[in-house]
Amino acid sequence: MPDLEDQLAKLLRENPRLKGKIDERPELYQTLKSQYGLAYEKYRGIIRGGELVDRVDRVLGPVEAALRWFGPGPAYIASFGLRAIEEALFKIPYAIYYTAKTRDIGALPGWIASEAAATVLPYGDIIDVAPIYKGRARSYVRKAAAQAFEDYLVKQGLLEPLEKKEPKRRPARRLPEPAFA
Repeated sequence: MPDLEDQLAKLLRENPRLKGKIDERPELYQTLKSQYGLAYEKYRGIIRGGELVDRVDRVLGPVEAALRWFGPGPAYIASFGLRAIEEALFKIPYAIYYTAKTRDIGALPGWIASEAAATVLPYGDIIDVAPIYKGRARSYVRKAAAQAFEDYLVKQGLLEPLEKKEPKRRPARRLPEPAFA
């Protein structure tokens, strides 16, 4: 697991409640580390897939932008052809795999918006240089590890469970009184 310490530091920044518990009892850091290791092993495929998509993006994005620079014509068509191949072979299959593995449909709107911007904007292909797929996968692994660690702390009696907020329910609509009464 490369950059384990960086990911754990981000996890603790994102979860101040867990950071407080680690500050209070430093020996729990090893437990957090093992929980992260388990989450990483479980979701390693989404991280590796995200790395692959981002690597392809990093190579093809500037090529597509350069082709668009030549303006309408064969180069422009080639740019869109490359984008279509990239979407069909890498991005759509990865999005399906990621969503099936994690049930995190919240990633899709961001990815769709990013790809739309990269396609529509004149030099939007430069967006493809950013590691958005790997970043989302790592974020998911951190959340999964944090949840597992929090569940462990609650089970051990070291942390109070957060109260689940009940969804607000609208009062039932009253039907108007019948006019014939």
